[in-house]
Amino acid sequence: FVGTDPRLFHRIDGREEAGPCGRSPSVPMERAGREERGKSPLVLDIFPRNGYNKRENYVRADKGRERTKMATMRAAEASDMAVLLRYDTHIAPDVLRRRIRDGCCFAAEEDSAVVGMLRFELLFGEHPFLELLYIDAAFRGRGIGRLCLSEWEREMRARSYRYVMTSTQADETAWRFYEKLGYEKCGAFFPPEQKAEEWIYRKRL
Repeated sequence: FVGTDPRLFHRIDGREEAGPCGRSPSVPMERAGREERGKSPLVLDIFPRNGYNKRENYVRADKGRERTKMATMRAAEASDMAVLLRYDTHIAPDVLRRRIRDGCCFAAEEDSAVVGMLRFELLFGEHPFLELLYIDAAFRGRGIGRLCLSEWEREMRARSYRYVMTSTQADETAWRFYEKLGYEKCGAFFPPEQKAEEWIYRKRL
């Protein structure tokens, strides 16, 4: 729903906000004309899921500039199994298939190619717990991980959940990513055969 270029606008519930890095955009945006919809590769198509059914079209006002590739996140499908299993080496195929069936797995796409995934479960049957957020190494540094996390949080809010949770090893750098996006450390433990402490995070939606 939003490009990886932080200068772009996205639109939430009828109001415009800055791009994923929170900076004021230097590229003006305008609503796409009818003749441009579905034709120009610079049109940004917004496809929110569940609680957000509105589709809007925007086009960059400076059409002569270099085009920006767009990243999106959608619900994973059974046809995505092969590529998702290459990214997700910590889960059995039948378990991943159930996650997809239950709406607990999403695929990140760029130019219609799957470039990452997000998988979660309901902890104690009521708390969305992010198990895996993985972006292909060739596509990192473009804001796709941030986009996926933001869309997942929006989806959980639409499903009426008040909190989301996740965890990361203390000796990894992912905790900086989550803390920067508003997650707070709320506990820790040592999983069997893991030398580093596992830090638990939560965020109120």
